[in-house]
Amino acid sequence: MNQEIKVLIELQKLDISIDNFKTKAKAIPLTLEKTRSDFDSKNKDLESLKQELVKILLDKKQKELDLYTKEEEKKKHQSELNKVRKNEEYFALQNEINRLGKDVSAIEDGILTMMDSSENVNAKIKQEQELIKQEEVKLEQEINRLNGELTAINKTVAVQELQRSDLAVKAPVESIALYEKIRKSKKGLAVAELKKNFSCGGCNMTLPPQIVNEVRKMERLVLCENCSRILFWKGE
Repeated sequence: MNQEIKVLIELQKLDISIDNFKTKAKAIPLTLEKTRSDFDSKNKDLESLKQELVKILLDKKQKELDLYTKEEEKKKHQSELNKVRKNEEYFALQNEINRLGKDVSAIEDGILTMMDSSENVNAKIKQEQELIKQEEVKLEQEINRLNGELTAINKTVAVQELQRSDLAVKAPVESIALYEKIRKSKKGLAVAELKKNFSCGGCNMTLPPQIVNEVRKMERLVLCENCSRILFWKGE
């Protein structure tokens, strides 16, 4: 195998490695964004619970005011019972007092229900706050891990790109240009192995004997007639 082919094969190995690392590097910010987004969602859930508690407490306060109003009105009518002289007025007041009594009872039940609800929501808030504290620690650990992974990837890519630059000068400029052109059009795979069944390792098409012989000699760059990739032969 001549030096030119060896350089292109090694160059492709480096390029594949660099491309894989860069793909991983691009995915990390998206993972970070999703991790933060998931955490923010938990915070939003906590805020929703807090708003729910505030609403319950405000409604409870309103019901307590309504209760006070109804009780005062009931007391007023009860004091009026001793002053009325007509039966119809007495019975009308008594009916109103009974109605207010039912209202008071219903409001008291509502207040008790709201007290239970506020206790339940408050318990959920405390539970959620504890979970968020734990999630905060996990979030920081995950961010540090992903940032560390990104730093390591960037360092590896930097080293491999230097190796690539050093390697590329060992082949003719026109060969490198051809390699780059094919690589760009073939999704990163510019150099393909001639398989034992005499097919192209890139497109799997069977090659004619003349091409096979040229590739096995490894004296010059030979392209696949079907996919135009640079072919090489590992030997027996």
